[in-house]
This record gives sequence, structure tokens and C-alpha cells, in this order.
Amino acid sequence: MPRSTSPIATDHVILALLDEKSMHGYEIHQRITSMPGIIKIWSIKQGLLYAKLEKLKEAGLLEDAPDHPEANPTRRYFRLTSAGREALNTWIDTPVNRARDIRQEFLAKLIIARKYSPERALTLLRAQRKVTRGWHSSLAGEKAPKEESELDDWIVHSYRLFRDEANLRWLDDLEEWLIKLS
Repeated sequence: MPRSTSPIATDHVILALLDEKSMHGYEIHQRITSMPGIIKIWSIKQGLLYAKLEKLKEAGLLEDAPDHPEANPTRRYFRLTSAGREALNTWIDTPVNRARDIRQEFLAKLIIARKYSPERALTLLRAQRKVTRGWHSSLAGEKAPKEESELDDWIVHSYRLFRDEANLRWLDDLEEWLIKLS
């Protein structure tokens, strides 16, 4: 089941859709709720989407597109601003800094990066692998507990260590698939 909406990543998915073309809110909602990969990460209610569009507009990341050929009083079209495009590109090209963000935000970034180019997706993947190796290296030196009193800390530590190892194997495997299929 998709997780609840992440305020940062879903905003950027909206920006990515508007980078393709100007759209009205209902069209954006239809696109998000049918995007392969994204629909396995999140679901977003239409009302929340409209609130996000207003928030993004207030932040200067998008604007109304009254000159859109289909614009009318009942249908508002939005387009990306240059600040929105800059924020989107920065988000796409920056690896996540917390391991827990790999399962949602990084996946969304990778899906969006692939829409731009296979090379951009590979660049992001390689940057994320470098960050993940750093997490793993900082954990790898810790020794197993010698006393029962150290076990609870080791439980958490060993989970993080194995999580990072699994993520590194996944990133390696995924890189092979991206190269093979591009």
C-alpha cells in the first residue's frame, strides 16, 4: 500500500510534471496517480494536490498560465517558473542524506531522473552509492557486543549495517540494469 505523502518529494514530482508542459490541477492529479513507479510509492488526494499547488505558487516555484490556449475561468493552468526549474534540478541531482529516505524520496528522484535521460539517472545512482558507502563505512568498524548490556545498541547498529549493505548491492544491481536497458 502506498505511504502517505512526503511534502518534499511529491512537490518535486509536481514540478517535474510541469516541466513537461503547463497543466491544470486535475490533469496533474491524473498524471501522478498513473505514473509507473510513483504510484507504488505514494497516493495523493486531489484536495491535497490543490493545496500543494497553491503552496508551490506562493513559494515562487510555479505560476498561473493564463495564456494557455485552454485556460478559462473554471480551469486554472500552472507552469513552472525558472526558480521552480532550478529547485527541481537541484533536487533530482542531489542524493538523499538519510538512509530512510532511499525507499521513497530516492526512488522518486531516480524515476524522475530517468524521464530526463538514462545518464542523469546513472549519475544520481552513482552519487547515492557514494553517500551510502560513507554511511556503511562509518558503521563497519564497530565490533560485536561482548556483554549483554551492549546488545540493544548492537541490534540497532547491525540493522543499519545490513541495511546499508543491502542498499549497496541493490544500487550495484540497478546500475547494471540501467546500463543494459538504456
